[in-house]
Amino acid sequence: MDFFHAQAPLYGYWNAAWMLLFGQSWRTAHALSALLSAGATLLTADFVFTRLRKLGLAGGLVAAMLTGLNIMVVAFGTLGQAYGLCLFLSWPRFDSRS
Repeated sequence: MDFFHAQAPLYGYWNAAWMLLFGQSWRTAHALSALLSAGATLLTADFVFTRLRKLGLAGGLVAAMLTGLNIMVVAFGTLGQAYGLCLFLSWPRFDSRS
């Protein structure tokens, strides 16, 4: 019989390392996912604010609210599963500005 685990491949190790630092509890996994979802929301606001200068601060705030208050992000981004990590890591880490 094969073993099937429906999570991102290294997410178990990521949670184990996080729990070594902050204790073994389901709250630890949920806190990590919530922090990563909040980080993805901030990255969205930063993207809109820095690259779409015409929209300015208001555009960045609207983008953050549309991302952070999205029902899918609220429902799944705060679970102790890989959704928050995947949302955070889906942003490119390079600077394409000239």
